[in-house]
Amino acid sequence: MVRSADYRKTFTEGCIKYAQNLGVSASLANRAYSSVTKSLKRLRNEEDKGEEFLRDLTVHGNPWIRVLASAFLLPIAEEFAKIRLEELSAELDSDPLFSTRLAGFEARQLLEQWALGRLRLHLMNGEVEIPPWQITP
Repeated sequence: MVRSADYRKTFTEGCIKYAQNLGVSASLANRAYSSVTKSLKRLRNEEDKGEEFLRDLTVHGNPWIRVLASAFLLPIAEEFAKIRLEELSAELDSDPLFSTRLAGFEARQLLEQWALGRLRLHLMNGEVEIPPWQITP
């Protein structure tokens, strides 16, 4: 049986690997994202649905961990997640590193698509099949 700390570590490491492979290798980015979603499924089985852990990650040093954690909070702590994504969008948008600016852009896109009701976030029932930013047709 995997301990709580193990899948929490897998979640954060997967976020980092995902960001590192964006634009480099879709295959590796998808594999990393898959490890994130598998860990998220385990988090959703916790009493608080992983909310405390994800809230803690919204102040992590890695911008992609902050953005993804905030995105995954939308279904369970919407107002908190929206505030964090707004802050991240403004904060990261002016960073000199392209990958960090991309995380800021992602935060902005998540907010826009969430407001339009076009995000498919199947997180409460354990179905995490697609990235949080994928738009429904």
